[in-house]
Amino acid sequence: MGRRIANMWIAAGFPVILCEKAGNYSSALETTSSLPEAVKDAWMVAEAIPENLDMKIAIMTELDKNAPPDCIIASNSSSLRSPSLKREICLVLADGASDAHTVDDMFKSWFNATKGPCEMMDTVYNIEAVYSQQRDLDSTATDWLKKNYVGKGNLGAKAGTGLLG
Repeated sequence: MGRRIANMWIAAGFPVILCEKAGNYSSALETTSSLPEAVKDAWMVAEAIPENLDMKIAIMTELDKNAPPDCIIASNSSSLRSPSLKREICLVLADGASDAHTVDDMFKSWFNATKGPCEMMDTVYNIEAVYSQQRDLDSTATDWLKKNYVGKGNLGAKAGTGLLG
């Protein structure tokens, strides 16, 4: 998947540096086997390593240490559950790490989606509240969403008000 992601960005005209252990690539692609070198000037990094949680945690730790502070660090997975992603989006918003417009713009750009998760957050809240309750999960994200939006009647698409205004 990493090669396809790199190819997508190259086709869109963006410079790409691929950090790969081994491989022969086109001259249109810059490669390195040094992660610090690959990410030192990056504005965005997309990890696409195998589906092994310990490996993903290790690479994310290295990316966090070596990438610029304002670098967007993305993870690619074919097995992560969407409820976990929705919950993480709520935590990003609750922590103030980003705003709803930026989250949606990135999501729509990355996935070529017509709507971002924040545009649909009224539905996401209901789903996440049930998942959190059924699985006895931390409710920090849904509590924040309920307190700041749902509890005030800012129900997103339903009410014309919400995370995006």
